[in-house]
Amino acid sequence: MLMKESVTEIISRSVKKSFPDEASMPPVFLERPKNRSHGDYATNIAMTLASKLKKNPREIAAKIVDNIDDSVGIIDHCEIAGPGFINIILTQDFLRNILLRIHEEVEMFGSGNIGCGESVNIEFVSANPTGPLHVGHGRGAAVGDALARIMSKAGYDVTREYYWNDAGNQIRNLGVSINYRIRELKEPAFSKSIPFPENGYQGDYVKEDIAEVLAAGASTVIPINLGKICSLPPEEISDSSALTAETSGSAGAKIMEGKILQALENFGGITFDVQQSEKELHEQRDVERTIDYFSDKGFIYEKDGAKWFRSTDFGDDKDRVVKKKDGSLTYLAADIAYHKKKLDKGYDRIIDIWGADHHGYIPRVRGAIEAMGFNPTKFNVLLVQMVTLLRGGKPVTMSKRSGEFVTLQDVIDEVGSDAARFFFLMRRYDSQLEFDLDLAKKTTADNPVFYVQYMHARICSILRKAEEEGLPLPSFKEVKLNLLSERDELNLIKFLASFPEIVEGSAMAMEPHRITFFLQDLAIEFHSYYNKTRIITDDVELSKARLYLIASIKTVVKNALTLIGINAPERM
Repeated sequence: MLMKESVTEIISRSVKKSFPDEASMPPVFLERPKNRSHGDYATNIAMTLASKLKKNPREIAAKIVDNIDDSVGIIDHCEIAGPGFINIILTQDFLRNILLRIHEEVEMFGSGNIGCGESVNIEFVSANPTGPLHVGHGRGAAVGDALARIMSKAGYDVTREYYWNDAGNQIRNLGVSINYRIRELKEPAFSKSIPFPENGYQGDYVKEDIAEVLAAGASTVIPINLGKICSLPPEEISDSSALTAETSGSAGAKIMEGKILQALENFGGITFDVQQSEKELHEQRDVERTIDYFSDKGFIYEKDGAKWFRSTDFGDDKDRVVKKKDGSLTYLAADIAYHKKKLDKGYDRIIDIWGADHHGYIPRVRGAIEAMGFNPTKFNVLLVQMVTLLRGGKPVTMSKRSGEFVTLQDVIDEVGSDAARFFFLMRRYDSQLEFDLDLAKKTTADNPVFYVQYMHARICSILRKAEEEGLPLPSFKEVKLNLLSERDELNLIKFLASFPEIVEGSAMAMEPHRITFFLQDLAIEFHSYYNKTRIITDDVELSKARLYLIASIKTVVKNALTLIGINAPERM
């Protein structure tokens, strides 16, 4: 049971004991006061009860405090403040014993069961396989992977999924671009007479991928014959057996999928349990069957030769086309089929992580999910805001027209995976982020990820030094925790004790940034403590107690860093 849950239970028992004649009472909620002098927890239950009981909240608070029965010694005392807040101060012995729990549970400390095994599908990244991942995708990857780790830690059964949009016009446009570059390689003067396709992909990576396809030869998805070019104006093609844009586009998409997965593997080892292909949904007729399913239920109607989903029945501002009058299917049709396939697997919750520019897409997908009979509140979309890269204090310029942009792999190569992930998670995912590349490379306290990782490395160094001096890490039976009486020491213990609550809150709110906030606050507390306190002293018993404390900090720091996919170095 979490420390917070234990305190909540004690206060709840006191409320029932204080007012036994009341049939129903509101739940007790605790919060951590921003001002530490106000205690370890605070509750406004007395003010919540005031209107129901028609009594002064301070009188209610006094009665609740008088009836507290704490047989396990968690609460030291309570103070009534303001209009009726109850500030709760925990016993020092109880807090110190948290250190024993950390040493016993080690990497399991912070785990919980708030998820109760609920199955959750988290789909994230899902970038089109028409180009490499950019920094925006990187932020979505960091958020998705960290959320999956955190929710797993909190007791959810998490499945990570990637949805490949490997069908439709964007793949054909990729094929057009590849074919143009192949023709350009064969005939250098070609590009002077024929302009690059207006909707083509201009980035240098297209040329690089062609080189890879050519080098792969027969081992690639398809053999590319330089004499077989199409998707150019008919008068420019003399070979009737020309390679189609769809075929070369599919080959290029497969190559890009490999590059994307490799970049994610390089980004803290991100992998997926499920990879779903849009092309496969079409080939297996899942999309057509889903349209028929919706038609049978009356959620699709025909108008002007097209088929429309009645999304206005579910809160959308207008109905949406799923099948055009020319017979082609829209992206929405495939997305509905994709989500139906996920729902058919029986997930309790579905979480999609999209770019902020997809905001308008949420109502139609949520409407489709509700039409399938799934509770729409169990479908969540996290919209990840844009990232601005800074170098020398100025935004890094990128050109959409020329296809030039900074890839995720570029950022990893420049600052490292750990720094990149930490910086992506330093702000709420729904707020815009300025990523300072120069700061991410600094090895000073100004760099937050360095400051946090250095905390772990510094503790490892102290523990090594202590062992060299004949002071190995003591067992719980050997340590006198009552010697940890300094205010800074008790504050550090309170930080450690709050970690399971941070994990639980982060999972429930789907906010991975809470872990980075926790780590930064803990780093400030630890480095402050270290700078004014000797860990290894002439007093052997005090040294043992402080070594036990910092070893606990080391465990929690590593657990927290693991949740956001970052290494905990032992030397720096």
